[in-house]
Formats: sequence, C-alpha cells, structure tokens
Amino acid sequence: MTNHIYSTEYGAFVQDDYKMLPNLTLNLGLRYEIQAAPFEKNGLESNYDPGVGKLLLAGVGTVPDWQPRSRAPGSPAWWGLAAPYGLPKALVNTNYDNLRRALAWRGVLSTTTGQWCGGASESSTPGRD
Repeated sequence: MTNHIYSTEYGAFVQDDYKMLPNLTLNLGLRYEIQAAPFEKNGLESNYDPGVGKLLLAGVGTVPDWQPRSRAPGSPAWWGLAAPYGLPKALVNTNYDNLRRALAWRGVLSTTTGQWCGGASESSTPGRD
C-alpha cells in the first residue's frame, strides 16, 4: 500500500536597515512561519493520545471494515476516530505561535557586530536564528 503524505508550509518576513548614526546601522526583521502537521491523504495514520487514553485513527481507511467492527459486541474501547475528539486529519494541531524577531547591528568605524534573534516558542540565544 502506498502512503500519500502531504504537508503545507507558509512563511512571510519583513526587514529593513536603519542608519541610526554615521557609524551605526541597525537591521530589524520579523518572520512568521506556519508549518502544518503532515497528514496522509487516505487517513492511513494512527496515533496514541494519552489524554484520551486511546489509539486514534485519522480516518476509516486505517480499518477497512470500520462500521461493523466499531458496533460489534466487545469491540475494543481503546481505539476510535480522531474527529470526535476535535483532532484534525493530521492527528495533531498546528502551532500558529511562531513569530521570530531579529535585530543585527554593525558599527562601521569600529569592528563591533552583533545579532539577537528570538521567537515566541524558543529561547532567545544571541547569534542564532
């Protein structure tokens, strides 16, 4: 069986240079990125969710005879479809909190150069993007 995994990514950024002094230029920037969780086209994924305590199936493609199996007496209570629990077909929710900010500076007469980058979901580490 062939899996068809799809994922979508979006990104946007703005940046500009500001000459604050004859020997000091600031480069400011913002970047926003969304990487949607990958999903399988036919719902052939499953994931254990400890919060629910069940193995959740992305779609009925995972179990060909889903309806009869789910209604049968003694059907397993440890599995179910993800949609009734509010999960998308990717089985995880997309993180929309990914705004990164950056500031870089350069002193022309001296050899001072610096950089600061940080994001809402990461620690701010000087010199790293």
